[in-house]
Amino acid sequence: MQDVGICPIILLMTNIIHHPILTEIEAYIVENDITASVFGARAVRDPRFVFDLRAGREPRRSTLEKVVAFMRAPSHNPSI
Repeated sequence: MQDVGICPIILLMTNIIHHPILTEIEAYIVENDITASVFGARAVRDPRFVFDLRAGREPRRSTLEKVVAFMRAPSHNPSI
């Protein structure tokens, strides 16, 4: 194998293709002032969900439907 001078792990990380829903989730997180882990836990009972999407995870259709329903619901802030 020829040494190309690039760490393979870094090379893999730069070629990640993110699911389009991630952009909407990131905006939701900012607009609602919550963390990625709180979003995942509330939306799909998986605190790692957003982190996994950022790493290239492809969610199932049923999971996407839960995420969209969560983001469209009026409020998820228990303090209101």
